[in-house]
Amino acid sequence: MNQETQQAYQRVLKNIRVSHDATNTHFKNAYVTLRTLLATVTPVLEAEGFLLRERTTVQSPDRSYVTSESVTSESGTETAQATYPLYLEHSLTLFYNGAIVDCSQYFVCYCGVSPQAQGAALTYTRRYHIMSFLGLASHDDDDGNTAQQQMQSVVMKRKVR
Repeated sequence: MNQETQQAYQRVLKNIRVSHDATNTHFKNAYVTLRTLLATVTPVLEAEGFLLRERTTVQSPDRSYVTSESVTSESGTETAQATYPLYLEHSLTLFYNGAIVDCSQYFVCYCGVSPQAQGAALTYTRRYHIMSFLGLASHDDDDGNTAQQQMQSVVMKRKVR
């Protein structure tokens, strides 16, 4: 990355302010939605001459992009839904003045093949991949203290029983 690109990127990071706009109903933690993230990040990137391109593909473990299989029986051909887990590949490419500056791929495995599971996996992957790619934080970093406290609580409960 040349000096001009680095300076432009530093201006981008200085001008992006990500705000929480939703609350997880299960864990009760605040987070930024994908819609708000893109609405916040895209204009700042574009103002400095950057373009962020996303590409998402769903594939089987053997990378064949097949999500169903055919089973032939004596009475004819039946189509059965595949039982293997699917992988979501999300690619990001950052351009500056038409040239590629950086690129990244993120893979996630999900076992649910329902449309709801696919949509949830895609939204989650896009949101966290974009944020990590651009070096943004969506919440306060507590250095793992919350996770550590939860783990100690589980260990203590097991010892008591």
